[in-house]
Amino acid sequence: MLRKLVVTAPVSEAKLEELRGAFEKVTYHPDGQVDAQTASEADIWYTTWLGLPKTVTSLDQVPNTKAIQLSSGMW
Repeated sequence: MLRKLVVTAPVSEAKLEELRGAFEKVTYHPDGQVDAQTASEADIWYTTWLGLPKTVTSLDQVPNTKAIQLSSGMW
């Protein structure tokens, strides 16, 4: 079961609240600065089309990640 979501793509406050109702833990880092502990606990990511944030330099840092959803919004 996917329980811990990390969001690094910009989302509205309404969407963030909706996500908080669907997941046990949601952390929001629109600046892409995700600390090592948060990255290691994440089950699922919602991020920009660029992929995981630059703070993640190795898949060893995200051992629990099972899914990554990329945003393709206009910048």
